[in-house]
Amino acid sequence: MKDEIWTIDMPAEEYHKVDAIHGSGLKYAATGLDVFKHHEDTEMVPSRAMELGSAVHALMEGDEAKITFMDVGSRNAKAYKEAREADPKGIILVGDEPDIARGCSIRLSWAWGEYRSAHDIAIGMEFINEPSLFINDLKARPDRWVWGDGRTFSVNWKTSTSAVERDFRHHFYRMGYHLSVGHYAIAYREAGYTGTTFVFPVVETSPPFHVVIYEIDPLQVEVFIEEAETLHTKIRQAREDDAWTEPVQVVVL
Repeated sequence: MKDEIWTIDMPAEEYHKVDAIHGSGLKYAATGLDVFKHHEDTEMVPSRAMELGSAVHALMEGDEAKITFMDVGSRNAKAYKEAREADPKGIILVGDEPDIARGCSIRLSWAWGEYRSAHDIAIGMEFINEPSLFINDLKARPDRWVWGDGRTFSVNWKTSTSAVERDFRHHFYRMGYHLSVGHYAIAYREAGYTGTTFVFPVVETSPPFHVVIYEIDPLQVEVFIEEAETLHTKIRQAREDDAWTEPVQVVVL
C-alpha cells in the first residue's frame, strides 16, 4: 500500500467535502450534466434503504457508535422525526431495522471469511476500511481495500432486496455501480495500482440474509473504464465552461 497517496481515518463528511470527481456521481452525469450539478449542490436526506446500508457498513467496520438505535416502532413516530430533524444525515434505526442491520453484517462477515479462504487472502495480506484516495482531480473511497502478495482487492458491501444474479445484474447497472467501478479503476491506475479485483459482497435485507459475492470480469472493467473516461471528460469541460445544460434528448420509442 502506497501510504503517501491514501488518507486514513478521514471522516466520511470530510471526504465528501473534497471537491473532486467521485464514482457515485457518474450515474447522474450519465443522465445529464444538469442532474449531476443538482446532486452536487443539494444536501440529500438518506432514504431508509440508504440508511440501512450505512448501518451495515458501520457494523462491518466495527463502528456501531455511528448508529443511533431508537426504541420506537416506525419512522412515523414523533420521536424519530424529531431525531431526524436534529441529525438529518445521521444513521438512525427504528423498529426491526437494528435486527436487519445486524443480521446482514453477520452474514456478510461469514461470506467474506469464506471468500478470503478460497482466495488465500488471509495469508500475508492486509486490509483497511474506508481509506480515501485523492489523485489528480479524482477521489475514491472503497469500503475495504485489501493488499499484499502483489494483489489488490477493492471491496464494496451492498445490501439489496434480492442478491440473485438476474436481479442484482439489473440493480448493478441501474444504480450506476458499473460507472463507479470504471471510475475507481482509473483512480487506482493513476495511483500506480493495476489489476485490482473488484468484489461486491451482496446481502439480502430479509432473513435468512442470503449472500452472493460478485467479482467483476476484468474485460468488463475495461469497458466500464471507457464509459467513466467519457463522463470524466464531460464533467471537466462543464466545470471549465461553467455550462451544465445539454441539448434536449429526443427519443423514439
